[in-house]
Amino acid sequence: MKKKFPWKNLSVILVAAGESLRLPGSVRKPFLKLAGKPVIVHTLENFLPLGPREIILVLHPRDLAHLEKNLNQTFGNLGVAKMVAGGKSRTQSVRAGLGALCPEASLVAIHDAVRPFLEESSLKKLMQRAWETGAAIFALPLKDTVKETDADFSITSTLDRTNLWLAQTPQVFHTSLILKAYEKLSPDAAFTDDAQVAEAAGFPVQVVPGSPRNMKITFPEDLNLARALLAKEEREH
Repeated sequence: MKKKFPWKNLSVILVAAGESLRLPGSVRKPFLKLAGKPVIVHTLENFLPLGPREIILVLHPRDLAHLEKNLNQTFGNLGVAKMVAGGKSRTQSVRAGLGALCPEASLVAIHDAVRPFLEESSLKKLMQRAWETGAAIFALPLKDTVKETDADFSITSTLDRTNLWLAQTPQVFHTSLILKAYEKLSPDAAFTDDAQVAEAAGFPVQVVPGSPRNMKITFPEDLNLARALLAKEEREH
């Protein structure tokens, strides 16, 4: 019989420390409004039904200074346990979040704050898989044909997409596993996701099929799509 995960031992790290260079403006991506609320609030609310022990926000230093004065105005009673400043890279930012974990956290979910569309049932499946195996992430199988090119953009080969996946977040780990993986990194290491950190340390990571709905708001058109998707869902309910 599978041992169910004790949800009270779950910690969530929301990474929101980027410069938003691909979606420029006076407001960084996590705090852009989506149906009247900041994107990061929508994202955070997805985790509340799971009953996590804590939710840690890793923020750009300028956002941190502002939110320390206006926490209740932005997040109300949403269960934000801690806010910490991120670093110059995603890897440094996640390291800062891991450093703020409470000792009781046995499982940690690391998630992009600008992925506001998650489903509770899928999240529970992901958490359970990570609890059973040590590490699991959401990912999408590739549907399009994948080409490899040289520096001049000439196609050099067509890759077999059979076993290729597009990684998403959350990426969920036994806390001890991901802490050990990060301890092995050099201070200036820069990885694009946390599964890669675990892989580099020799830990296997499982894939759980994700959803195209779990989109990352990166470009202006992504924000427009997110607003349209949310408006459609509100009309249907």
